[in-house]
Amino acid sequence: MVFRVFMACMLAAGILTAGCAGPSRTSGIHTETQVRMDMGRLEIGLPKDNVLDLLGSPWCSETVHGTEFLVYRTGCGTVRGGKRLQLPECFTPVGVRSGRVVGWGIRYYEMSTGEDFLGCGSYKDRR
Repeated sequence: MVFRVFMACMLAAGILTAGCAGPSRTSGIHTETQVRMDMGRLEIGLPKDNVLDLLGSPWCSETVHGTEFLVYRTGCGTVRGGKRLQLPECFTPVGVRSGRVVGWGIRYYEMSTGEDFLGCGSYKDRR
């Protein structure tokens, strides 16, 4: 009986501590919370490879007027009818030109392109 209680406690401890190692950065997919926090580490001139290491794979990307925009999901975890919201404000674009960051954010996108930021709406089935 003591052995069973001991094993149950060990199993519970193992389950509880399994999530304490922190998120994996090797999969290339980062959570919205991770990306939001890591956005604070972006700098103008940061190489694109460093952005990918820092933020993981973008949700989608597009090139407008010679600037590549890596678009990251940074919010809107709300689900309606089993689908996640795909509003523009759910995403943050990171502008890259000549392999380096030139700016980020919806305002930057709209000011630099002269176009409205639409997010990744056309990519809604990606995840």
